[in-house]
Amino acid sequence: MLSAMFRGNVPDIQDAEQEVFAALYASIGRFRFDSSLATFVYRLSRNTAIDSLRQKTRERRRILAVGRAAAGGHGPAADRVVDPDEELARGERRRRVGDALGRLSADERLLVLMKDCEDMGCAEIAAFFRLPEGTVKSRLHRTREKLARFLGGEN
Repeated sequence: MLSAMFRGNVPDIQDAEQEVFAALYASIGRFRFDSSLATFVYRLSRNTAIDSLRQKTRERRRILAVGRAAAGGHGPAADRVVDPDEELARGERRRRVGDALGRLSADERLLVLMKDCEDMGCAEIAAFFRLPEGTVKSRLHRTREKLARFLGGEN
């Protein structure tokens, strides 16, 4: 998972692994046995990695902004024109997808994220949930249909 999230950048992956272990150590007392330990560790790892990515993105933006300011506001980033309508549409799509995902159960949401965002195979997901692969495939199909209904405005 970390390799995919950090696109194979070994130093970033190693930094994230350290952050995950520190977060796991700090939060293991909050584990309530509502789910499997593997699910708890996976979610903690994913959330910690996302936080790390956000932090690195903010750092890169600051560095780029300082670089543009030092160069007098010139360069490829300064020349880019942002279409406000396109930006608005992109934000609306992001909000709609987030709302639709929020309407799914935690297991359904995790299933879709593992398959479509983490690019995990059905066999790997089946092992994670301790379910037959066929069950994972049918649940994934039903969950995607539900998401499509949510995004299409049906309930």
